[in-house]
Amino acid sequence: MIKVKIWLTILFQMFIILLLSQELVGISCYKCQSRNGMDPSCESASSGAGYQENCRFQPMGRQSQFSGEYCIKVIGKLIPSRETIVIRDCDERPLNRTQISYFNYRGIGINGTQYSCKTDYCNHSINNQPNYQSIIIPITWTLILVNYFQSKR
Repeated sequence: MIKVKIWLTILFQMFIILLLSQELVGISCYKCQSRNGMDPSCESASSGAGYQENCRFQPMGRQSQFSGEYCIKVIGKLIPSRETIVIRDCDERPLNRTQISYFNYRGIGINGTQYSCKTDYCNHSINNQPNYQSIIIPITWTLILVNYFQSKR
């Protein structure tokens, strides 16, 4: 009876871990910045350069980084220099201004557009694989602990 209880506990924990695994794995986004076309791979994001799995961002005025929930892309001209800028990053909130307008992005004045999306590499990517380490490690530790406590009997 005790063995059945242990295995049911293990199965329940594995089920919970699998359900939460999407929360454990952050969104993956392209992260780069290009001014006046200085970084062509950032301008197109088709070469795969500048991508980051489990994308993290640092809000203005904060020391720590947080997992992003949205991939973002900002395209426009800097105010007042009129330099063109492309920013690809992640953020905690969606940005959507598809019509050209003035806005302030993390302290930078920009006249342009903002886009956001909620899938991995939503700006020209094919990689959408989950991070299985976040699932396997807790399961392995659970099995080790169960075997340890069973050997104590």
